[in-house]
Amino acid sequence: MTKEDSSKLAILVRNRLTTLGRSVSITTPNGNVCGIAVDLADDGALKVRLSDGSIRLLYSGEVLMVN
Repeated sequence: MTKEDSSKLAILVRNRLTTLGRSVSITTPNGNVCGIAVDLADDGALKVRLSDGSIRLLYSGEVLMVN
């Protein structure tokens, strides 16, 4: 898959994602991450805004919507 194809796929997925803008808790191999799902990166990572305002890219994990 080319980078252009990857970007197109990310746009399609982003438009269907119900977690964006919602509080989430993600269980990863390195522990739990809680924050607001804010976007999907072109490479497929979920962008999560943490409580300190930083953005963390998550590539795998179990995502649960909170509230």
